[in-house]
Amino acid sequence: MTGADMTASAAKAGRILLVCPMFFSYHRKISAEFASLGYEVVWWDDRISAASPYKFMLRRFPRVTGYLSAPTFRRRIAALPDAGFDHVVVVKGEGLARSVIADLRQRFSKAHFSLYLWDAVENAPNAHGAADLFDDVSTFDPSDAEKYGRRYRPLFADAAPTGNPSVLDYDWSFVGTLHSDRNRVIQKLLANSGVDRRSFVFGYFPSKLLWFLHGLRDASIRRAAPGTISTTPLPAEEARRVTLASAAVLDIEHPRQKGLTIRSIETLLAGRKLITTNANIAKSRLYHETRVHIIDRHAPVVPSSFFETDFEPVPEDVRYAYSTRCWAREMLGMSPDTDSLTF
Repeated sequence: MTGADMTASAAKAGRILLVCPMFFSYHRKISAEFASLGYEVVWWDDRISAASPYKFMLRRFPRVTGYLSAPTFRRRIAALPDAGFDHVVVVKGEGLARSVIADLRQRFSKAHFSLYLWDAVENAPNAHGAADLFDDVSTFDPSDAEKYGRRYRPLFADAAPTGNPSVLDYDWSFVGTLHSDRNRVIQKLLANSGVDRRSFVFGYFPSKLLWFLHGLRDASIRRAAPGTISTTPLPAEEARRVTLASAAVLDIEHPRQKGLTIRSIETLLAGRKLITTNANIAKSRLYHETRVHIIDRHAPVVPSSFFETDFEPVPEDVRYAYSTRCWAREMLGMSPDTDSLTF
């Protein structure tokens, strides 16, 4: 989607330009949260196209692709209303060249500019290269926060606790995009789980071209069972049904990332157990041995005892800290609505 998308609100608090990837429906959830705080929101995708060749070029040659995309973003800037913005919030900013951020700052000099990096700098260097043009910068990745002196702010999610029913369709499930070594980890866990473990696997590629290219260098993709890989994403309601029908959900972070994924947070807030390769979760307040089991991505094994123990509920103050509402307030420099905020 290109151009701007307006989210109506009472507009009592001001106006926000939100530049954010069209990642599932999170751009809409963030817009709705800002609107609930009284803001009028204009949304842009942080990329000029959803086409696979463009995304491939952006990942392989980010600075060149960002430079070539700059004229399109400048036309978007020129089309924005003269009324201006109180806040410009950039999430990820993968497709934005430094010059585009500079043009936005010049056009809306009175706005407060916030950058939130929900990908590792190594994966999306463009916005990081313009970080000094923002008033505040935070990242979901604790390693990047320490390395670059940024504020660490984990990702966010919203899910009502559903309890832990005794009858479930699956012991564990995975629904997500297949990048890096994800499918290899999945296949190893399937092999190590044994025939008595019930599993559900749905891997997604944005295009047949990417499926083919990944399959050339990853034999596990070519050997995947029929029906477990698709170029059509699983509908959101079906993905949620699978999660709630699973005792545990598998999470595999990108090898170049250390931050907690949205999937891991959503899973735990929904009251489901988490199987993850990300050992950093043990440092968070989401962690409890009844809720999370950390696996070795090279030799993943989950003991039966993990499935048999009761799920210890996530404390309410932790739930709020990881909520979209709390994140939105932080991006706007508002108080967190709580006496203390720890992750």
